[in-house]
Amino acid sequence: MIASIELEQIDQILDQLESLSLTAQSKREFYEVAISRLQTLLRAQTVTYLIRVGSHLASKSWSPVAEVGDSHMWHEAGSLCNQIDAENSWTLSDDRQLLLVSKSQTGHPDAIVAARLAHRVDPTAAKDLVQLMQAFAEILDLRNQREKELFLKDQFPRLQYALGVLAQATDLQQAAMIIANELQDVFCADRVTLAVSNSGRTPQILAVSGVARKILPTETATEIQRVCHEAKAAGRPVLRTSKPGEHSPQSVKLNNGQLLAPCIAAFPLCTIAPQLNSETLTSVKANKDIDQTYIMFEWSDPEKFLTSLSVMSTVLPTLAPIWQAQSRWLRQPSILRILGSSSVLIKQTLNRWIVRTSVAIVGLAIAVWVLTRPAEFRIEIPGTLEPVLQQTIYAAHDGYIDQLLVADNSQVQKGQQVAMMRSPELELQIQEARGQIRANQERRNALSLSLNQISDTQSVDSQSRQQTVGSEIRQVDIQRQSMEQRLEALVRESEKLKLTAPIQGVIISREIVKSLESRPIRRGDAVVRVVDPAANWRLALRIKDSDVGHVKQHLSDFTSLGNDRVEFVLVSNPAKQHHARLSWLANSSRNPDGQGVIVDAHADIDQSIEMAQIGATVQAYIYCGQRPLWYVWSRPLLETIQRKLWF
Repeated sequence: MIASIELEQIDQILDQLESLSLTAQSKREFYEVAISRLQTLLRAQTVTYLIRVGSHLASKSWSPVAEVGDSHMWHEAGSLCNQIDAENSWTLSDDRQLLLVSKSQTGHPDAIVAARLAHRVDPTAAKDLVQLMQAFAEILDLRNQREKELFLKDQFPRLQYALGVLAQATDLQQAAMIIANELQDVFCADRVTLAVSNSGRTPQILAVSGVARKILPTETATEIQRVCHEAKAAGRPVLRTSKPGEHSPQSVKLNNGQLLAPCIAAFPLCTIAPQLNSETLTSVKANKDIDQTYIMFEWSDPEKFLTSLSVMSTVLPTLAPIWQAQSRWLRQPSILRILGSSSVLIKQTLNRWIVRTSVAIVGLAIAVWVLTRPAEFRIEIPGTLEPVLQQTIYAAHDGYIDQLLVADNSQVQKGQQVAMMRSPELELQIQEARGQIRANQERRNALSLSLNQISDTQSVDSQSRQQTVGSEIRQVDIQRQSMEQRLEALVRESEKLKLTAPIQGVIISREIVKSLESRPIRRGDAVVRVVDPAANWRLALRIKDSDVGHVKQHLSDFTSLGNDRVEFVLVSNPAKQHHARLSWLANSSRNPDGQGVIVDAHADIDQSIEMAQIGATVQAYIYCGQRPLWYVWSRPLLETIQRKLWF
């Protein structure tokens, strides 16, 4: 049945046709080349390519766009096209010589290739023929789909604009003119006519594109009405073209009401509306009281005719329901449209007010519910990190550092000497005490010598003198004893000039040499601080005076301080959170640097902190129970208002 051509040659022909479909060649020329190649391969009498026009299964109409061969059989093929559906991709005529094939697909076909063969075809042996014709159908459809995508991309926005303008039309004549003029531009037609039929009469012309005046009863107008009446009687699109495969040289001035173009397509809109099924479509046809609208397109260029037909089934279903609704509305009396518009406007305004009020009430209720929900109330407090075990070494006397035996951050043991002080005042007191003791000793020696020189111990004068000298010696001895005790006390005080570490730990004193050497020190001044980093750590917190009231209010009993939760982060590592417990709160406040009154507090740290540094800055939060969310967010503003207005 297929000509004796190698399979590789068939693939080469298909590849050439596929490349040809992507060129700018005329669509009809491409169709003719493709089906001519298919006719040669099949040795068929005639091959026809048909496309579907109309969006409803009940009203499908098929139009031949190209045909080659000895006879014209597209009328016969068109009656068989509706037998091909999603389940059957091909069919045969009763004489088994006319084979119709659609491309492989899951839905209803948009295009069909029909071939009248020279011999009868056995249905069981038609597989190779069907596959070959499907390959050609897919190549032909490739050109259709590409042009359909380009058409929709360029022209569909114009159609959307036309529908928007249509909704603003104030009368039926204006609406019909909008549709006619816009569709003429969208489909590149030479003329577009809208006709309406009511009460079963012949369709009457409602509007013609490019004609703003009243339609005159010319021969062309009569022919247009006759074509629309034919579409009405058939209940499906009516197509008229020049002989398939030929170009019409006819050139007419369509908008002057002269003649008809060689390519015509008339569509009953009731068969295009996508919401109609076959039952409702039959009901619309039978009801003569329903106004029906017909659209008739005319093209003098067959190429534009073919391009437009391929997208009619996609574009017109969008237009049909909108036009039907708008035309029914514009046929109503003006007073009813005004009342209807007013009622719709009032209803829309009322609905918008109800919706907005409801949304506002619901939003307000949600906001109140959210703002009154309890939330954790916490106080933000700055502080520093320090070990719990720490002691400061103070100066026992006025003086200066004579020897500094340690440096900042050096390790010391308990009792280890860290510095040696000199106190000139204490040294002077020691020297005076020693001088007084020497003077006392010399006086005693003199008294003892005087006592030994008394020779006559029997005389009354000698005895009296001995008693006097003995009393003076005893008095001098008592004074010496007091002086020696005072010297011992001064020596013990001088031992305190040797400053020793009270605990084992680390010396903490920034710029210790600069701050202590050659500088007078008063008694009680802090010399250095020793801390033990191996012991527990704590937070030294500085609570603002304005916040301490909330903390104290939360503490029902100061004996339960250890139960108050504190969370903090190191300023140097804010990503990691740590926990502590409030352990001490001062009963008095202070203003150490003149920047504001604070209350000191300590918080014991629950766990060890990696890379902890003495004096590291922390940001801590003391949790003080729960408050409403609105209070937590607006506390500073509320307290400011209380201070300014309530007092």
